[in-house]
Amino acid sequence: MKKTIAYIAVMILGSSSLAWAQQDVAVTQFNELMLLYNPAYAGNAAQAKFSSAYIKEWSGAPIGSPQTNFFSFDKPLAKGLGLGLSFINDKTFVENIGSTSLDFSYKVQVSELTRLYFGIRASAILYNLNASSLVTNSLVADPSLIDTSIFSSNVGFGMRVVGDKWDFSLAVPRFFKSNRVAEDNGVALLSSSKTHLYGSLGYNYSLNESGNLVLKPAVLFRYAGGSPMAYDALAMLDIKQKYSVGLSYRSTQTLAGIAALDISDSLRFGASYGFSSNEQLVNRNSNYEFFLKINL
Repeated sequence: MKKTIAYIAVMILGSSSLAWAQQDVAVTQFNELMLLYNPAYAGNAAQAKFSSAYIKEWSGAPIGSPQTNFFSFDKPLAKGLGLGLSFINDKTFVENIGSTSLDFSYKVQVSELTRLYFGIRASAILYNLNASSLVTNSLVADPSLIDTSIFSSNVGFGMRVVGDKWDFSLAVPRFFKSNRVAEDNGVALLSSSKTHLYGSLGYNYSLNESGNLVLKPAVLFRYAGGSPMAYDALAMLDIKQKYSVGLSYRSTQTLAGIAALDISDSLRFGASYGFSSNEQLVNRNSNYEFFLKINL
């Protein structure tokens, strides 16, 4: 009985986390890591860039809380083209998902101050369920607790419009459904994750004439068919184009503080810490993340 309860709990935990992991993990500092969601961001900067991030969710959980590692490289190419390469690893208890993506973007200069980007993505995804590592009370191995590996490929697309002070984007990073293991009445079954849509909107508002203080509110929406829409909203204060501080709110009732700074002209570092205002999750739903960007 204990074995069954433990296995159901693991699968429910996996199902909850995969709701995020399969849609590219929810990131508090999404404004710094939009390539996670949208291939149209590949190579948008004037120079090549390396980015990395570490995200830890449910840090108060006793074991197996979700954690994500993200690495990317992107650079502008000739004639408005951009290239991006990224790797994501999500791990939640006995589940592990690795995804490698290749992105291409194309820029259209709509007007003097407005740019339109289109992006496409090709991804290779490896899902692993290490069920045999679960501890049971039985002296005989349970044949239902078998390790599972599923490889799949996918494609995605996105667009981004950048104005003088605003930024808007839409993306479907994985167009086709991909297979994974899910729980149904205590039984592990093969299922398919849903296609997800992401939308973002940001604005830069100068607080003084010198432009040394800029308020940057932004919001990221996430939607999957049949599920409630989720969102992250943040407001960052940029100081002298070097320091940034702000707050973020997630629709799962999570509030986070954010800080970032330019260590040098080529190096930017940021960190955030969030906690849940939901009384049922307050002791477990804290999360933190770090990112590092290097201009090459």
